[in-house]
Amino acid sequence: MLFNLITGILAFNLISSNSLKVQKQNLVFFTGGNSIMPSFIYSNFINKLKDYYNVEIINNLDNKNNQVLEKLLNIYKKDNDFIALSHSSGATSLINYCNKFDISKYILLDPVDNNKLIKNKELEFNNNNKVLILNAEKSFNWNFNSLPKIPFIPMGKLKNNFNNYNEITLKDAGHCDILDDPYSNFMNKNLAEGLSDRDKVSQYQQCLINLINLFTMDNLNNNTVQIIENFDFEYNYKEKLI
Repeated sequence: MLFNLITGILAFNLISSNSLKVQKQNLVFFTGGNSIMPSFIYSNFINKLKDYYNVEIINNLDNKNNQVLEKLLNIYKKDNDFIALSHSSGATSLINYCNKFDISKYILLDPVDNNKLIKNKELEFNNNNKVLILNAEKSFNWNFNSLPKIPFIPMGKLKNNFNNYNEITLKDAGHCDILDDPYSNFMNKNLAEGLSDRDKVSQYQQCLINLINLFTMDNLNNNTVQIIENFDFEYNYKEKLI
């Protein structure tokens, strides 16, 4: 598994660096807070994504006269497919919108299901999708050592009802470590505990990108649940291959 990870990353980076050989895939990103959070708080992460994908931001604040559906339809018409990525309760928006299309891959970062709260009905799953679920460990974990700490998402974690999935937990990471400074550090200090070593936030974000790349290349084993403890696996394995 580890060898497949690094060889997949190296191959993806090599191919993606040559725009003459490959066309970037279209990727739509549903931000958190049911896709009403502004995209600028994710700018570093989004810029990393843009090295590999044509990224379009989906924001529910734009949803007047079905503008979101029209935007998705225009993207879909280009290739009859796109990759759908979400953060937090953006997963609810992603599934509600993208289930109307024949989309091959969903990527859900710390997915939250609040469909019952907002629409008073259960979320409908499409089991034809391949799904990558990436969980920041501290988003959902309760900590009762010394002073009890409540997770940022105490309830509402999206149940994994998918047939074809990879579910990966990134150890010690927090729900808002995907955000830029100063938002990430503010949330870590006040509301959503994240990585204790704040110098590793950028490394964590790059790790997310690496895993997304591997998934879009179909280079992850199906129906697996695993934990990643070392975010710099790309560099460690490069050394082993030399």
